Amino acid sequence: GDESVASVSPASATTNAAGEAQATVTGGSAGNTVVTANAEGVSASAVVTVTVTEPVARRIEIVGISGDITNWHVTIDGVAQDPPRNPHEITVGPGDELTWRVEGGFHGVGFFGQANAEAILEFDPAVGQPRGASPGGLDAGWFGTEGISSGILARATVRADVASTELDFTCVVHGSSDIAVNNMRGKLVIP
Repeated sequence: GDESVASVSPASATTNAAGEAQATVTGGSAGNTVVTANAEGVSASAVVTVTVTEPVARRIEIVGISGDITNWHVTIDGVAQDPPRNPHEITVGPGDELTWRVEGGFHGVGFFGQANAEAILEFDPAVGQPRGASPGGLDAGWFGTEGISSGILARATVRADVASTELDFTCVVHGSSDIAVNNMRGKLVIP
């Protein structure tokens, strides 16, 4: 007979010549939901399996190295994000663990706005350098660590309740309070 079909993934609906409407909604690999309607009423049957997978938290390292005063070097779950660039924009999500580290040279990390940084990141007080206002001589409004030649500057986890936002950071040794012209600047982006 005559059938017209409308599809919206993952659902489809059909109407046949007998005037019956039927909709099928795919509910994962194990089953479908089928709803049939005609002049006598509506009937439904369902076999649905839905699996919801939480995003997996990632380990992100942001590293200052010897001989590079322009770029942070970033790895995500051990994979280098090439090429290093300035500014380095990093998309992060709730639960991601970020570590700012120095492998050589002399570097520190500053975040623009202590309240903003602490609203986005939960800093591990037991790991890294002490954090404070105006690190490395940056202007008021910056918050972070002084420079070191080796070791962990800061470790933090992106908070679960953070809304879409951004957080600028820079090297306090090679950057300046003017984020637009900094060496070793970066931005965390929470979509």
